[in-house]
Amino acid sequence: MTSCAIITTEPNELMAEIHNRMPVILQSQSLVTWLSQDAVPIEDLQHCLQSYPAHEMEMYPVSCKRRLKSAAPRY
Repeated sequence: MTSCAIITTEPNELMAEIHNRMPVILQSQSLVTWLSQDAVPIEDLQHCLQSYPAHEMEMYPVSCKRRLKSAAPRY
């Protein structure tokens, strides 16, 4: 079975302006720990789930209009 999950955490200062949660964005130093196939202490994994630093992100407006060319999705 193929599946995925989006893990959320508390928002950083930037994201808190628009929502009370944000997706976890792994920092490069957390990748080895998170992707390890060995047993990793739960505390080390929880440390990976911190909010991404707001100063490393950028926010900009996007249109909320959607242009639909057809009612049926194409696959």
